Amino acid sequence: MDRTDARDQTVSRQRHFRRCDSGGAGKGRGEGLAGRRDTMLIRSLTLENVKSYARATVEFSPGTNAIVGPNGAGKTTILEAIGFALFDHLPYSRPDFVRAGQRTARVTVDYLSDYDERAYRVIRNCGSSSAYTIMDLELDMKICEGKADVMQFLRLHLGIDEDTEPEELFRNAVGVPQGSFTVSFLETPRIRKAVFDPLLKVAEYRRAWERLREPLSLLSQRQEILAVEVGRLEGELKRLPAVRAEAGEMTAQIRSGETELRAAQVELTAAESVRKAMEVKRERVQELRRMVQLQEREAAEQERTLAAARQRLTESERAVTTLETNRTGHEAYRAAQKAQGAVNERLAQRRRLEEERAGVQTLLARAETQADAQERALVEIAEAEKTAANLADAATEQEKLEAELRDAQRQADQLKDADARVQREQTAVKEAQARLDTLRKELAQAQEIEASLEPLQAHLETLQQTKSAEQANEARMKAEQETVLEQGQRLRASETSPICPICEQPLTADHRQRLLERLRTRWEELNEASKAAAKAVREVEEARVQARATLNQQEQALRALPRQNALETAERELADLKSQLTEASETVEMLRQAPQRLGRLQEALKALGDPRRRRDAAIQQAQGRGRVEEALQLQRAQVAQKRNALAALDKCMTEFADLDAETARISSRLRKFQTADDLYRRNQAAAEALSQRQEEVDGAEKALEAAQVRYEDGQEQLAASSREFDEERFQEAEAQVDESRERSARLEADLGQWRERLLRAEEEIAQLQALEKRLAVAQSRRDRLAEQEELLQFLRSIIQEAGPFITKSLVQQISYSANQLFGQIMEDYTRTLHWKEDYGIILEADGRERTFSQLSGGEQMSAALAVRLALLQEMSSIGVAFFDEPTTNLDETRRGALARQIVGVHGFEQLFIISHDDSFEQATEKLIRVEKRNGMSEIHYE
Repeated sequence: MDRTDARDQTVSRQRHFRRCDSGGAGKGRGEGLAGRRDTMLIRSLTLENVKSYARATVEFSPGTNAIVGPNGAGKTTILEAIGFALFDHLPYSRPDFVRAGQRTARVTVDYLSDYDERAYRVIRNCGSSSAYTIMDLELDMKICEGKADVMQFLRLHLGIDEDTEPEELFRNAVGVPQGSFTVSFLETPRIRKAVFDPLLKVAEYRRAWERLREPLSLLSQRQEILAVEVGRLEGELKRLPAVRAEAGEMTAQIRSGETELRAAQVELTAAESVRKAMEVKRERVQELRRMVQLQEREAAEQERTLAAARQRLTESERAVTTLETNRTGHEAYRAAQKAQGAVNERLAQRRRLEEERAGVQTLLARAETQADAQERALVEIAEAEKTAANLADAATEQEKLEAELRDAQRQADQLKDADARVQREQTAVKEAQARLDTLRKELAQAQEIEASLEPLQAHLETLQQTKSAEQANEARMKAEQETVLEQGQRLRASETSPICPICEQPLTADHRQRLLERLRTRWEELNEASKAAAKAVREVEEARVQARATLNQQEQALRALPRQNALETAERELADLKSQLTEASETVEMLRQAPQRLGRLQEALKALGDPRRRRDAAIQQAQGRGRVEEALQLQRAQVAQKRNALAALDKCMTEFADLDAETARISSRLRKFQTADDLYRRNQAAAEALSQRQEEVDGAEKALEAAQVRYEDGQEQLAASSREFDEERFQEAEAQVDESRERSARLEADLGQWRERLLRAEEEIAQLQALEKRLAVAQSRRDRLAEQEELLQFLRSIIQEAGPFITKSLVQQISYSANQLFGQIMEDYTRTLHWKEDYGIILEADGRERTFSQLSGGEQMSAALAVRLALLQEMSSIGVAFFDEPTTNLDETRRGALARQIVGVHGFEQLFIISHDDSFEQATEKLIRVEKRNGMSEIHYE
C-alpha cells in the first residue's frame, strides 16, 4: 500500500478493534459498566530534559501499570507529562517543567488508537520551543501540527466531545492530582458545583437557552425591519392612482400637439418655396454687382500697367545713347584688365621664389649650428672615456659594500620584527594566563552551583507536595466544620423528638445539651485547625515561591558560566602562545649584532663617495661617440647642400627685374578708364531690352481697351436685373418663414416635454407595480417570521424546563454506576452509595445515611474513587485512568485492601497507579520503579 492510500485510510476508517487481554486485573477491561468503548492504549512515554529527567523512556502495557518509588524520585512527573501531551494540562508554570540548565523539554507519547487501529506518536515541546505534532508511525509521516489541530485530533481519538475541556476532564476525573482525590467531595456544595458542573455540562442547557436568545432577538429585529419595509411600501404605493391619471393627461396633449405640428409644417413648406424663388433673383443681382466692381478695378489696373510700360521704354532709349558715348573707354579698360592678369601671374612666381629662398637660408643656419654642437660633444666624449677608466676599481668596491649592506639591512629589519613579535607574544601570554585563571575560578563556581541545584529541586518538589497535603487537610477541616454545624442544627431542630437525629438512639434534654456542647467544642477545634492549615498553605507557598526564585537565579547564573571545554581550549591556547614566544626570543638573540654591522657598512659607503654613479654616467656618455660622429657628417653634408640651393635661387630671381615698372603702368590705365566702364555696364541691360519694352507698351494699350468694353456691358446687365428684384417683398417672405419655423420648433419642444413626462410616468408606474410585488413578498415573509418566532419561543421554554431533569437523570446514572464500582472496590454490596444533585456523597447502610465527612479514610477514598471512575465512564470514551498516591493517609492494612480493590476495577483498558509504598507491587501487569541518582530520575522494570 503506498503512502497516499494509507493516509486516506487513516482519515476515513471508523472501525473498532478487539484486544485480547489476558491474566490478572487486565481480564474483562473494555467490557465494564459503560460497555464497549473507543479508547487508546498508551504504549510508551519518552521524557527529555523534563524536571529531574535527562532522557528516559517508560514502556507501558495493557491492564494495571504500577509506578513505584520513594518520594521525590519523579513518579508524578510521568503523570504530569502524559497530561501535558494528551490533555493540555500542566499544574504549574511551564518554566518549572523544564530541567534545570536546559532551554527546552520534550514529551513523546506513543499510543495505539481504537478509533482507526493505527499507532500514533504525540510530540510536544515546552520552553524555548512550543512545537506540537502528531506522527503516523506506520507511514513515518507528520499528520498534523499546531495546538488547535493536534487537540482536535486527540479529542477524536480520546472520545472527548467538543463541549468538554480536556484539561478539566483530566484534572477532575482522569488524572486527579496527588492529595486531591477526596478534596472536592469535602468542599461546600457551591464549590462542588463549580468543579462538577462543567464535567456534566449542566450549564449547556442554560447556555443553549441563552444562545437561542440571539436568534429570537434576530427574528424580532427582522420582523421590525419587515414592518418598516411594509409601511414604507404602502406609503409609496399611495401615489400610483395620481401617476396613472397624469399619464392619461399627457397622452391626450401629445395627440393634440401632433395635429398642430403637422399644420405648421405645411405652412413652413409654402413660405420656404416663395422665399427660395426670390433668393435666386437676389443672388443674380448681387453677383452682377460684384462682377461690375471687379471689371472696374480691372480697367484701372490696365491703365496703371500701360503707364509703367511706357516709363520702362523711355529708360531703354536713354541707355542706348549712354552705351554709344562710353564704348571706347569700356574697351580700353577691358584690355588693361587682361594685361593685369599676366603681370599678377609673374608676381606670384617671384613671391614663391622669395619664400623658398628664405626657407633654405633658415635650414642652412640650423645645420651650421648643429654641426658646431656635434664637434663640442666629441670633445666631451673623449674626456668621459678617460674618467670611466679611472673609476673602474672604486665602483667595484662600492658594489661589494652595497651587497653586504642589503644583507645587513634585511637582518636589522628581521630583528625589529622579532622584537615586536616578542612584545606581542608576551602580552598575549599574559592575557591568556589571566583568562585561564578566570575560567578556572568560574568553572569552580559552576560546579558549586550545579551541586546546589539538585537539593534545591528536591526541596521545591517537597514544598509542592506539602502544599497539596495542607490544602487537602484544610478542605477536610472545613467539610467537617460544616458537618458539625449541620449536626448541631439538626439537634436544635429536634428538641421535641425523643430520637437523636445523628446516632438514632433515645435522646434526653441533658444528653442533647452535652452533644451540642461537644459539637461546639469540636467546631472551635476544627476552626483553629482550619486556620492553622490555611496559614501553613500560605507559608509553604511563600517558601515555594522563594525556592523557585532561588533556583531560577542559580540556573541563570549557571547558564552564564563557562563549561569544561572552554577551560581545555584556554589551556591549549596558552601553550601555543608560549611556544610562539620562545621561537621569537631565539630569533632576536640570533640577530642581535645586525645593527652594528649595518652602521659600519653605511660609514664605509659614505666615505667612498658613490664612484659607481660617476663611472656609469661617464660610460653612458662615451657610448654615444659613434652616434655623434655620424650626426656630424650628416650635418656637414646638409650645410653644403643648402648653400648650393641658395645660389640657384638667386640666379632665378634676375628674370623679374622689370616686373615692378610694368605693374605700375597697368595700374595707371585701369584708373583712367574705370568710370567709362562702370557707365557702360550699368546701362547695358536696359539698352538690350528696348525692343521687348516696346512690345509691352503695345500689348498694354490693347488690354485697356478690352477691359473698358467689358465694364460697360456689365453695368447694362446689372441695371436690367435690379428692375426684376423687389427687396421689400423678399424681407416679408423671409419673416413668414421664420415665424412658421419658430411655431413648429415650439410645438416640437412641447411634444418632447410631454413625451418625457409620459415616459417618466410610465416608468414610475412600472416601479410602483414592482413595489406591489415586493409588498406582497414582505408581508408573506413577515408572517413566516412570526410563526418562526413563536416556534423558537416554544423551544426555549422546553430547553429551559428540560435542563434540570436531564442533569438529575445523568447524576442518578453516574450514582448508579458509582455504587456498582464502590461495591467492587469494597467487596461489599450491602451498603449503597448515593451521589446527590449537590454533588455530595452519601453512604447508606441499614437504613442509616452518613455524609462523606463522616466516612472513614478508606471509605472516603473508595467512594471518591468510585464516583470519579463512574463520571469518567459516563462522560467520555476514555478507557484510561491515573491514581496518584491513592493510599495516602491510610494504614498498612487499609492500603493493601484499597490496592486490591483498585486493581479489581472493571471497565478500563489501562490503569496507572503511582505510589511510594509496595501495596501494588504484587497485583499489577507491569511494575515500573523510579529512582533518582545524582539528581537524575531513572526507570527500572521488575
